[in-house]
This record gives sequence, structure tokens and C-alpha cells, in this order.
Amino acid sequence: MSKEMKHTLLGILYNVFAHTLIFTIGVKFFISFHNALIVYLCFAIPRILIESLKLGSAMHYHTSKWYMCLIWSIVIISTFYIQAKSSLTLSITLAIFMSLVLTTAGDLKNGIMYKKFNYGNLTRKEIDFYLNECNFTPDEEEYFKYRTVMHKSQIETYMSMYISESKATRLSNSVLEKINKVH
Repeated sequence: MSKEMKHTLLGILYNVFAHTLIFTIGVKFFISFHNALIVYLCFAIPRILIESLKLGSAMHYHTSKWYMCLIWSIVIISTFYIQAKSSLTLSITLAIFMSLVLTTAGDLKNGIMYKKFNYGNLTRKEIDFYLNECNFTPDEEEYFKYRTVMHKSQIETYMSMYISESKATRLSNSVLEKINKVH
């Protein structure tokens, strides 16, 4: 079994376990099955849609910090369950709002007023210019090539480079700083 296939399979198993646990906590300790289902879906569906439509990506802890993602998910969604005891409407509103905040779609840097650099729109001449002029470190150059030459997404890039999401974000920021200096 390839490393990527193993990673995908573990991700699916983790998500089934986490979602089942979080939903069960809501039903067992806080609210009715029907209300727990509504609140949970109002949180999960926008996150899934945002990732599916490539409007952003859900924020996660990766590799050895999987338990942090589980803890935060339990805390956040349990808060919605507790709120649903007094106002289901407010709980639904907060669940939808938090699903946007907890994706990069809720990041102000990706908003209309900020210019987002698009790696996929670079010509071969521009790619060569940046590779020659930016003085990239080996990791930055590898990151830049994955994004431009191979047209990989941020997620595909850090998975292909076998680095964490936070390291990929740091590499992205340093690459963009160097591009802006020579631009």
C-alpha cells in the first residue's frame, strides 16, 4: 500500500470515528437527536462545500497532532450543542459562522481587498525569472516548482513534499516575500 493511500485511509477512519464521537456526545449529553443532527450538519456542510468548490480549505492539525483536531472539534461543536438548548436558531447561525472562520475562506487575507498570488497563471518565462532572481532555498524552490511547474494545490504540495501544513504555509509566505521583492 502506498504512503498516500495509507494516509487517505487513515484520514477516512479518523473522520468516521471523530464525527461519530462528536455527534454521540451531543445526543447523549446535550440535546435531542434531531437538533444535534441539524446543528452538526450546519457546521459540517459549509466546510465540505468550501473545500469541494476550492474556495478554501478546512484548518486541521496534521501528522502526530491528530488528537488536537479531535479535542478542538469536540469543544467547538459541544459549544453549539449547549447553545442549542436555549436557542436552536442562534446555534445554527454560530455553527455556520464558525465553519467559515475555521476554513481559509474565513481568512481576511483571502478576501476581496487582498491580492492573492496565483501560481497557476505564471508563464514559463515568469517561472524562470523567479527561479533565477529570488534566491530561493532548496525547500522554497521545490515548493515553488510544485505550485507552478506541476500545478499542485497547497495540500497536494505539502503531501508530496512530506511536510506539515504549517511548514508549507511558512514556505509559501517566504516564497511570496521573495517574489514581491523582485516584482
